[in-house]
Amino acid sequence: MAAIRPSSDSLVVGAGVVGLSIALALQERGAHVVVVERAGVAEGQSVIQPGGIRPQWGTTVNCRLALRANVRTAMRDLLPILEYVGLDVLVSGAYDGTPDRQPILGLLPGHDGLHVAAGFGGHRFMIAPAVGRIVAGEIDGERDTVLDVLDSRRFQEGLTVPEPQVI
Repeated sequence: MAAIRPSSDSLVVGAGVVGLSIALALQERGAHVVVVERAGVAEGQSVIQPGGIRPQWGTTVNCRLALRANVRTAMRDLLPILEYVGLDVLVSGAYDGTPDRQPILGLLPGHDGLHVAAGFGGHRFMIAPAVGRIVAGEIDGERDTVLDVLDSRRFQEGLTVPEPQVI
């Protein structure tokens, strides 16, 4: 039996907040979009970011201790009734990012029709709607100037964009 293959104008790989924002923006432009995800909706970086794991905390042990402390503090401050609830299992994940802590957006050089939106670190929820509109616009033939700044070639060309809000 042959597999049914959906027809689409665009394929979005990743059902996190950024991928779904891009898919929504494409649908709003009239495109038929298929979204694929290996784990489930918001099961990757979108779900683990609030844990506060950062590579600069050094070791796995330090990350786990910091996560436990952050969760305990948030529980005490926001939901005092849960202050003494046990934290038997806490799950953390890697904190993705680029060398300049800015995302990579735009066409991938040498791969016609392949648009990339990756490397958001902890900024994905803040900028996902705008990224969705910008990437959908690029796919639809509109060029936003931010794509020139966040292009993947900036690393090879030494044109990184330092983040002024990092302390």
